Amino acid sequence: PESCFDMSRENAVLLPVLRSAKARNPALTLVASPWTAPEWMKENGKANGGRLSPSRHNAYARYLMQYLSTMEEMGFPIS
Repeated sequence: PESCFDMSRENAVLLPVLRSAKARNPALTLVASPWTAPEWMKENGKANGGRLSPSRHNAYARYLMQYLSTMEEMGFPIS
């Protein structure tokens, strides 16, 4: 379900590091590359292995757009 969008890991781990880096270099730019689709979107239901379910292609695109939008709202636009 798309309501499973979760930024808790980013809030706890990634964003504090990015804030520190941006304080040192305000011109910091970010590039993002997804490791894998969320487990609930994959055929095997697991983080490792498997493939994105064909029925989830549109949901995954929306999920990635939500991530980019949320990161930008938090002050970290991704190029």
